[in-house]
Amino acid sequence: DTDDEAGLMFGDCGNCQFFIAEQDLKNKDFSDVFYDWACC
Repeated sequence: DTDDEAGLMFGDCGNCQFFIAEQDLKNKDFSDVFYDWACC
């Protein structure tokens, strides 16, 4: 899938994951987010 507006392109396998503490998410504090990209 591709999102030209966001500048993202995904192939046919793999995924991206964002990890954030629940309280940070509730407070919309994205200063300490972990990102992982996994593909085959």
